[in-house]
Amino acid sequence: MKQATVLLLILFGAWYTSLANANSIIILDHTPDSIGLRPIMLVYEDSTWNTPYETIQNRPFSAHDSIPSFRNESAYWVRFSIRNTQLDDTITLYYPFFTSLVTGVYWAEVRASSVEKKWKKMGGRTSTIWNASYQQHKQYAKLVIPPNSQIDYDIGMKYKHYHSDFKSSGLPTQLWSKRHLLKRLRAEYFVLRPSIILRSIFLSISALIFFINLFQFFFNQDRAYLFYALYVLFLFLFYALFSEENAIFNNRIFFGRYFSPLYEYLNIIFYSAPPIAQLLFFRSFLDSPTYNKKLDKWLSVGMYVLIGLLVIDLIYFAIFGEQQTYQYVKDARFVVLLFCVLYPIYLIYQSRGRLSRIVATGASFLVLFSLAGSFYKYTPDTIVDYLPYVLTVSNNYAILGALIEFVFFSAGLGYRMRIVEQRNQQLRNKVELEQMRKQFYTNITHELRTPLTLIIAPLQQILNGGKTNNLNLQHKRMLRNAQRLLQLINQLLNISKQEDVRSDLQLVTKEIQSFLRAIVFSFESIAVRKQIELQANFPTTQFVQIDTEKLESILSNLLSNAFKFTLEGGKVRFEAKVERQKLHLSISDTGIGIATTEIPYIFDRFYQVNHTQQLEGSGIGLWTVKQLIADYHGTIKVQSQLGEGTSFDIVLPIIRAISEKNQSESIKLNTEELKIGTANSNEKPQILLAEDNEDLRAYIVETLSEKYSVVEAKDGYAAWLLAKEILPDLIITDLMMPQMDGLALTERLRNSHITDHIPIIILTAKSYQSDKIEGLQKGAEAYLTKPF
Repeated sequence: MKQATVLLLILFGAWYTSLANANSIIILDHTPDSIGLRPIMLVYEDSTWNTPYETIQNRPFSAHDSIPSFRNESAYWVRFSIRNTQLDDTITLYYPFFTSLVTGVYWAEVRASSVEKKWKKMGGRTSTIWNASYQQHKQYAKLVIPPNSQIDYDIGMKYKHYHSDFKSSGLPTQLWSKRHLLKRLRAEYFVLRPSIILRSIFLSISALIFFINLFQFFFNQDRAYLFYALYVLFLFLFYALFSEENAIFNNRIFFGRYFSPLYEYLNIIFYSAPPIAQLLFFRSFLDSPTYNKKLDKWLSVGMYVLIGLLVIDLIYFAIFGEQQTYQYVKDARFVVLLFCVLYPIYLIYQSRGRLSRIVATGASFLVLFSLAGSFYKYTPDTIVDYLPYVLTVSNNYAILGALIEFVFFSAGLGYRMRIVEQRNQQLRNKVELEQMRKQFYTNITHELRTPLTLIIAPLQQILNGGKTNNLNLQHKRMLRNAQRLLQLINQLLNISKQEDVRSDLQLVTKEIQSFLRAIVFSFESIAVRKQIELQANFPTTQFVQIDTEKLESILSNLLSNAFKFTLEGGKVRFEAKVERQKLHLSISDTGIGIATTEIPYIFDRFYQVNHTQQLEGSGIGLWTVKQLIADYHGTIKVQSQLGEGTSFDIVLPIIRAISEKNQSESIKLNTEELKIGTANSNEKPQILLAEDNEDLRAYIVETLSEKYSVVEAKDGYAAWLLAKEILPDLIITDLMMPQMDGLALTERLRNSHITDHIPIIILTAKSYQSDKIEGLQKGAEAYLTKPF
């Protein structure tokens, strides 16, 4: 009985197997659009995915519907046969599967007399198992059945373990014709087109940002641009690989073709590298090592943790591959990565700086959008129905977050660039200010030493019992230069006070006409010496309350400049009038003028107009005027044209003490021509004197004229022309002069065979040893420092 039962079971199994195999054959006499394989498809579960095909070929297959559920950790083989009963036409069909979810495919065609093995894909690498040459991976198997023939197909597939629908849906159960495949391709493209456009836009923008910031790094040598460029590059590579992996039925375009052995490793690196580069960008952008030690510590810790996690991830994958447990590693990686980014963002917000808030906000958008994409699958269908299709693909959320982050990061870098440029400008201004200070000290030294010379030298001459032609004239010259010295000292003492604190007005009652007349006519002697016509208009006699010290300093500075920069034969005009409790003053000249480009800077401290730098001046006169007028709550305007003259218009508020009718008085002073040079006797040794200061030149001429014949020159160029003409016995020259300074004059005299024999004495206020050495190297016989 037992033997009969066993025999019956064997016969039943053989019959069932033959029936199953018979049912697995599809007989075709034409090419249909699609064929459902579920009723006839047989399935075999390979739990190892390493079983040789020869063994698989002889294993028993079961009906697809007999398998209750499919396990992610196993590979599955499907078996079906197709018979083409046509005598002339070949039938071509396509068996599709989802490439982004399939990690391995093994495909064999069994014919009557042979087994033709196609290709295999493992771990993202696509190649034949015999010669390892690349064959572009597609999301379908192409089945070609010749006329009047039958082919048995065995196709093995292993899906990724996180394919959640695999358990319920199982393996693909359709065959498509080419026309139907193209139709599905077009339908898939239409559905995915918004995502494809979004990813294309993202890749284009990220590539552009990468090159721009790389250029900025090489141009500015700022590492923040380099790390931002690296961050954008890694994002570009990650989403480029992701887009390639999800391309419709035709992927592995670049990475799979050229880096197929490293495909999955690149996926791991591109996933972990962006947050590492982002933390490097935060450190450099915020300069955390300098300004925020706590933040810098956590940024450094986060980078080391992420780098360590990346190394562990690579080692684990190299040893175990993409097994079921690898999902736990990836989940842990996501949690650690999220913490290493979120906590530094929190610390950056805590720093409360505008730059910090900008980058932290941008990074927060990326994190929030990425989390939204991760939890998208829990979104109710009632909400999904109202979303645009771009937002129905979970991976698109991170792309949108990255685009918003780009906006914030780029804006932050632009704002930072402006701050850095402002700091650099401040540094340049500081350097320029220091240079102007040095020039100021040189100029003010010259101005101080000149009046000191005109005080000390005559005084020593008088005390030593020397002969003087006009003692009263000497006393007046000494007094005038002492007053000039006092004025310069007062200006120096008031610089810091006027710069930092507005001084109060000290109002006193004065008769305005006589007060202004005394100031203007104190320059009468200069007008006479320089043959300058002085014109003046004064208001009527009336008493007003004014700050006499400030007003006198304002007018003295402006009139001094007017006479200083007006050439012989020119005009200086002064006008004053009182209207509606305001004093209107105008000082104009026909001097050398100021270039339009330099007018905005003439009131800056230490600033000197380029073409007047060799004239006497410290660069604080107009700055002092501006400060005093500001103390007076008045206004000043300047108009000037190069080569034609300058005009200053001032309006100051005043208080009338006594009301008088206005009347004006014009005074015109016609000066005599100033005679340059004296020659008492042709028998006296002849000296050529080059000095631009009128008083000092007059004093030297007066001192030397008893024993020498002195010829005067007001600048170096005039002295050069006179030296060639008269060939003096001695040349005395100032160092700082307009047209040509003393060093240039000395060098030119020494380089000419006509004048190279004439001894030269240099007079100057520049007392540095280097200046003396330079003067002697140019060829001077002596170097006398003012005062002498």
